[in-house]
Amino acid sequence: MRTPVHPNAPAGIPELADDHQGRAPVRLPPLDQRPEERLRGVDVGSRWQPLADAWQPLAQEGFYAFNDAHAVMALVGAGRWLEAGAVLENLSRAAAGHDTNAMMSREVGLPFAKALVAFGRGRYDVAIDELLPVRMHANRFGGSHAQRDIVQLTLIEAALRGGRASLARALAAERTDLKRSSPFNWQLEARALAAAGLDRESQRALDIAASAAAAQRSSASPARAAA
Repeated sequence: MRTPVHPNAPAGIPELADDHQGRAPVRLPPLDQRPEERLRGVDVGSRWQPLADAWQPLAQEGFYAFNDAHAVMALVGAGRWLEAGAVLENLSRAAAGHDTNAMMSREVGLPFAKALVAFGRGRYDVAIDELLPVRMHANRFGGSHAQRDIVQLTLIEAALRGGRASLARALAAERTDLKRSSPFNWQLEARALAAAGLDRESQRALDIAASAAAAQRSSASPARAAA
């Protein structure tokens, strides 16, 4: 069964598989509009604006915690603070309820959305304080592992930008321990080590990242040739 994200959803919001609660979590936008790009300092121009335009009509109801957090993400990316604040208010009201969405809003959606606004405002300590308690149970508000990784990535980036080098190192090392073949994880660790003044260790992490990337390209070449 496929259901729309919201009965009044504009054309900019795709339809997705039902989550068995009558609500559908939203798919991340295309890669060049994803929040990871903002976290990495990539200039995506005005691409946040149409995404925020698509979400704005849905920012009035506190419809579904996972969707509402993505609405805040788009609105923060577009610099539309009043509308982002309206979604926070709706999430707060939803969190006061007694249904499943209330639990999802209380435990993940609302603190994550608050962290996104704080991050967008450059209040990195506030973002860290909101994200640390939820990072280990972000799965409670749905989405895929890849989608929920934005919680972890925002936390690490807030630690890096907020001068919390020890925290950034611990979080980055956690990622490389879990997936040592990821060039991106090693690049994050290199940044965290550099922030701590460990230049030699940072360069070693960059070298490992380069080797991991080369290994990925090498393994992908036979598959492309076969195709």
